[in-house]
Amino acid sequence: MSTGGVVGVALTGLLGLILAALGIYMMFTGRGSFLIAGYNTMSKDEKEKYDNTRLCKFIGKYIAFVGLLTALLAIVIAYCITHDISAFWFTISYSGFVTGLSIVLVTYCNTGNRFKK
Repeated sequence: MSTGGVVGVALTGLLGLILAALGIYMMFTGRGSFLIAGYNTMSKDEKEKYDNTRLCKFIGKYIAFVGLLTALLAIVIAYCITHDISAFWFTISYSGFVTGLSIVLVTYCNTGNRFKK
């Protein structure tokens, strides 16, 4: 494996672990709303309409899942590189899955007043 490949796989794995740790923190503490895009730009009056703790715990589960999936992707890519296998379809599948899951998550959060007080 080339030096660039090692660095890329290591950074992908590290990013995944950082995301997983951040998600686990949010999931168990219910804090970290400043990291939620859209929520952190709301006015105080708008934010008071939402259950901050429930929202953070829900988003934390998603972030932890995606972080662990990203770390797993790094392991799969490292395996593919060392065994001279193309990792193209793994990365395309990962990207499609995370994108689709994100769309479902945003739709779920923004319909049905699930996180309103």
